[in-house]
Amino acid sequence: MSSSEEPPAAKPESALKSFISGGVGGICVVLVGHPLDLIKVRMQTGAAGESASVFGMFANTFAKEGVRGLYRGVSAPLVAVTPMFAVSFWGCVSIGHCDCNLASST
Repeated sequence: MSSSEEPPAAKPESALKSFISGGVGGICVVLVGHPLDLIKVRMQTGAAGESASVFGMFANTFAKEGVRGLYRGVSAPLVAVTPMFAVSFWGCVSIGHCDCNLASST
């Protein structure tokens, strides 16, 4: 294979872009899923005495604690999940398992 037929080497900034993109994706996953996970855990621990349904627990939590109550304890999942997604996405892009082309974006 001649040098003109080889694919261009990955630019260093594309590795950084993929790492940051994975981290942002991890943050989005946690921010979307955490309220539902919080409701699930509260129902499993027996805090659902007065409202046994998911919607009842959600409404009760929102009424008593507001939006901040739905995100209570979100810091631990953010710290755990963000680097995991960042490294996973970076690894997939680095070894070519991802079909996205971060190097071509300008």
